[in-house]
Amino acid sequence: MNGLAVLAALTCGISGTGPDDSVRVSCRTEAGAHASFRFPWAEGQSTVYVLRAASPRPWVVREYPGGSDVHYWWLPVAVVTDRISALTGRPLHTTTQDAVCASAGGEAFSVIRHIWGSSAGEWHYAPHRYESVSYSVSASGRYTISSHRRTTRRHADWRAALTELGGTCEDLADELPQ
Repeated sequence: MNGLAVLAALTCGISGTGPDDSVRVSCRTEAGAHASFRFPWAEGQSTVYVLRAASPRPWVVREYPGGSDVHYWWLPVAVVTDRISALTGRPLHTTTQDAVCASAGGEAFSVIRHIWGSSAGEWHYAPHRYESVSYSVSASGRYTISSHRRTTRRHADWRAALTELGGTCEDLADELPQ
């Protein structure tokens, strides 16, 4: 993806719903680049945010408050030759129990998700096992999976799971408006 540009301003908003129960999010830059992306699960009230809008790889985030949790769909994007392009094949799903850990320059990120087991007594907010899927920028400029790890033990939250998964995390969700 040659010609990666730093975005002066990226704005996005919900522009409709699809027949497949999806939400269409349209984005535009001040320079006129634009694109629309499909995010799953259209029911309920959603909010769309743009994080790190002035970086070469900003994030379009759809937030959907559920019953006892909040769902997020994360889509890293870039402007290439006056067009906004998604850098992953589809939006990545997390909840409030999970994390998206991104490097400051946007060269890599990890998604840490809880794994809800089927054993008796594993409640919604009980300790869970966790998986970490790491992505890095490929030669094409898109993100590809570079590693995939799972915990063997249950942990109280994703921060505690880092003791087994390794690494550190600055959760992008901390950058969302409160």
